[in-house]
Amino acid sequence: MTSKPPTCPCGNPVALTGTTKDDISDWRCCCGRFGFLLPPDYLTKHPEELPVQVCGRKQTRTTKVAA
Repeated sequence: MTSKPPTCPCGNPVALTGTTKDDISDWRCCCGRFGFLLPPDYLTKHPEELPVQVCGRKQTRTTKVAA
């Protein structure tokens, strides 16, 4: 049985950044969201938590052009 890859709330699969601390991995999505992927052993102790934790969303920068 293969497990489904973790997905962002937008539905796209998340891309792990390679940064891991205490078995918690950082991830990013093409929609701009970023966050943490919780380890399986934590999820068995805390089933109420979602495996993909969203920390924020990268905002697109807008600049005003002087007329």
